[in-house]
Amino acid sequence: MKKAICILLILAVMMTCCVVGVSAKCTIPDTLREQMDAVENGKFKVHIWLYCPIDKSTVFQQAIKECGYIGGLPLNMTLDEVYAYKAVYNRIISEQEAAVADSFIEKLGIAEEDIEYHGKHPYVIAFLTEDQIETVASFSEVEGIYYDLMDGQPIVTPTEPPTESASSESPFLYQARFEELYGSGYDWCDYQELYYHIDQNGETDWALVYAFIPAAEPIELVTIVGNRVLYPGTMYMPFDACYGIYDVKEDKFIDAGSSEAKNYDGFLKVFDEIDDGRLIGDLDRDGDLSVVDVTILQRCDANMREYPDDDTFSLTFEWGKSRYYSDFDRDGERTILDATRLQRYLISE
Repeated sequence: MKKAICILLILAVMMTCCVVGVSAKCTIPDTLREQMDAVENGKFKVHIWLYCPIDKSTVFQQAIKECGYIGGLPLNMTLDEVYAYKAVYNRIISEQEAAVADSFIEKLGIAEEDIEYHGKHPYVIAFLTEDQIETVASFSEVEGIYYDLMDGQPIVTPTEPPTESASSESPFLYQARFEELYGSGYDWCDYQELYYHIDQNGETDWALVYAFIPAAEPIELVTIVGNRVLYPGTMYMPFDACYGIYDVKEDKFIDAGSSEAKNYDGFLKVFDEIDDGRLIGDLDRDGDLSVVDVTILQRCDANMREYPDDDTFSLTFEWGKSRYYSDFDRDGERTILDATRLQRYLISE
């Protein structure tokens, strides 16, 4: 019976369709239009969702057929069989999504170095000229592509920082200020600015930075940023896990692992795209959260299998306290609620 319940839950998640609101044509936001008007002959970093009209019922039937099942999935599937089915199901969807992405690249004539894939194929970051952006805006859903602003917030950054705002020694906007605050002379410092966030007024309000500065006597360090457990291996200054935020308006750097960091609009989503560390809830260690993780949690809670050997971790400054990758709701305990909340999280994505 418990196996049957697990399979039914798997099917419920698999068959849930993510409904995406699609307008007839794209609209270039005012902030992006202002950026385009201000920078002559430049390229702009834009986040684009590619609409891929997937019929998940058809994919479900195709995956069942490829796996050799007739009529539907058997209720007595082993975990290995669930893994195998999930792999086929995801491959079919990925192939359909990749076809849409390839069509998009071909239509715009985007060079390989001007496009980045993040996670799944429908989401790309592209460095586009003004003409290319106008072309994207002219596409309709019938052509299988539209432009989306990610939660309605414009996230647009010129490919290169404005030269008048950067020092002559650094291509980054705020490195000089970083060295003023923390001291210069870091001959081995690896400093980067990974992302610039644009507010609703079209102004940069914060930047995600990476600073690799070895301490004189490094210590082992484990910390959490967002939903990711980071193991940089040693402590670095001034950020515990190398990552930090520069608050442009307040003129201050803060640790990305601090409680203050989550208050910055879009930070957790941006950091998740970096794909560093290990996700809490990722029990099968495939780098993603999926229905397989839900199944493992359910089986562990029902004493049908043991929790993974590497499920436990401890943060550096919580001596003697254990945490668990299976503790998705972060209440300090491993219960069926973790599976339930992970399942709801996957459905809401």
